[in-house]
Amino acid sequence: MKRTLLQFVLIFFLIFFTTFNPVNNSNLNDFVFPLKYIKIENNRVVENDDLYKKLSFLIGKNLLSINSLDVEKVLKKYEFISGVNIKKIYPHTLKLIINEKTPIAILTNKNKSFYISDAGDFLNFKKIDYFKNLPMVFGKGDNFISFYESLTKVNFPINTIKSYYYFELGRWDIILTDERLIKLPITNYEESLINFIKINSNKELKKYKLFDYRI
Repeated sequence: MKRTLLQFVLIFFLIFFTTFNPVNNSNLNDFVFPLKYIKIENNRVVENDDLYKKLSFLIGKNLLSINSLDVEKVLKKYEFISGVNIKKIYPHTLKLIINEKTPIAILTNKNKSFYISDAGDFLNFKKIDYFKNLPMVFGKGDNFISFYESLTKVNFPINTIKSYYYFELGRWDIILTDERLIKLPITNYEESLINFIKINSNKELKKYKLFDYRI
């Protein structure tokens, strides 16, 4: 019975679409699954209202004919967005799962500020509560990502870092949240980081505020 009903439906649509007037058929396609709702998820920085406004031109269009490139073209204008997963939920909904870049620090150099993402992007700074506790980077930030990767490589407790200072001669200072200062050498600084990690558990050394590895 079910198989007979399915065959009937298939035959009906076959006859319908092969005999329908081509001129009117184009109009029908515009309204088969008209888009009524856009759902946006996973965004923290980019505001929903702004996205809805920019994507409002899609409302009323046939969900079947909406091209992902139309959506991606709009989202490329937002520097915090790294990608999007687009899902069509029939009959009337378009679902966008936003992927945003993740800032790991705030760079301040020559009176200008930027977010530095985990991919090394420099993003225009604006006050965002979600990122208000990020560590600060002072000085030129071009080498920050390679330095940050070294920190993660040796399992340095990054969450204890308050700020980074880069010096033009090519070395870094780190200030921890408890105000202790680590001065690193220009070369082989990973060894210095490993050494600090080992001695950091020594309670007797907690009283010292300066750890100078340049010597």
